[in-house]
Amino acid sequence: MLKSYKHPLKNDFLRGGEVGKSTVSSNLAVSLTQEGYKVGLLDADVYGSNISRMLGVNNEKIQWNENNKIIPSENFGIKIMSVALTTPNDDTTLVWRSFVAISALIQFLEDVQWGELDFLVIDMPPGTGDVQLNNGLRITN
Repeated sequence: MLKSYKHPLKNDFLRGGEVGKSTVSSNLAVSLTQEGYKVGLLDADVYGSNISRMLGVNNEKIQWNENNKIIPSENFGIKIMSVALTTPNDDTTLVWRSFVAISALIQFLEDVQWGELDFLVIDMPPGTGDVQLNNGLRITN
């Protein structure tokens, strides 16, 4: 489990699709960074990733360090991880069964070199399915 953050902020209060969760998550991450906090932003919406585009890292691809940890992209002082960084194009549609999506998000929580963070903002996918329930249990302090 990820231990390098002080406060997880999971944005799943807007349950539907296309209701502004990614906009709220991005703006929250930027605002916290502007207040001087160390912030990570995890785009957990594996079915419709928007964070990489919103924060200008959509042309970047996933990279690993010498310890075989994923290096998050960074812009505006925010460390960013998104499934969009793993696909050929940032708008590639993924059709994943829930166990594959859950495995990917577990990897993003455990295998990303986030460093020490004050806040980890997590942009959740819409709905109340397996991905949300599983990650809700894992994202605890």
